[in-house]
Amino acid sequence: MTLSARLEVLISMVETGVPPLFHTDDADRASRITGARREGEARAIEFTDRVVAAAADAKSKVEVQLQSKMQELTGGLPLPPGLKLF
Repeated sequence: MTLSARLEVLISMVETGVPPLFHTDDADRASRITGARREGEARAIEFTDRVVAAAADAKSKVEVQLQSKMQELTGGLPLPPGLKLF
């Protein structure tokens, strides 16, 4: 993000008192950002890590469904070792 874009975001945050939604995998960074906003008397703070969690949850659900469908297709018989269909 360029310096001018960062300044625009900062000005918008100061004018509205509401920071934009942000996402980071770094818990320490998220803590510093929310702490700074709280000290600046922010009216609202939104931090989310739901994107990563939602993707992981969706992947695990797809894998469970895939295993279930494969058992239906093969009649419960296991595939030979080393054979993968997907």
